[in-house]
Amino acid sequence: MEKDNRKSVYRYGAEDGRYMGLYFIAMSACLIASPRVPALLLLMSVLLAGVPVMLYLMLRRMYREAPHNRTFSAIWTAGIMITLCGSLICALVTAAWLIYVQPDFFAEYLRTAIATVQQSGQSAEYQEQMIMMQRALDSGTVPSPMQLVLSMVWSTVFFGSILSMVCAWALMFRGRRSMRGSADVL
Repeated sequence: MEKDNRKSVYRYGAEDGRYMGLYFIAMSACLIASPRVPALLLLMSVLLAGVPVMLYLMLRRMYREAPHNRTFSAIWTAGIMITLCGSLICALVTAAWLIYVQPDFFAEYLRTAIATVQQSGQSAEYQEQMIMMQRALDSGTVPSPMQLVLSMVWSTVFFGSILSMVCAWALMFRGRRSMRGSADVL
């Protein structure tokens, strides 16, 4: 009996999840450093816009290499695994940073936001939000680093699953279209 050496969608997801994790870490680093260097929010926005492209390219590679995984559910599952593994890697690094290096990140972020709005001359427009932020700081109800990290994981996996579904549809549509022609144009 021959052993089947074909990679599963889970293996593709875990392997590509490493690279997606590094990408998510870069985004997280931009967010964490943005109170000191506000321009990093622009870089984070560019990186965020690149997530769908990166995910599509990873799924397309699997689609090309693994004909046995050319079903909608397999592609979608691989995309979910990529974002899950990537977000867990990012969560580990972000949690370590926020717990050991910068435990008051969220409070510092709120203080910076309040100061920025006050200096902008638009504090009257955002008075209610500034009061809420100040109350959170005064009462100590600012989210902990782990609450922030877990929220990031859940939201990343949720939106990653939706994005994976869109990528799977796109690959399936392009795959069917290219099968009608002679060349594999994916």
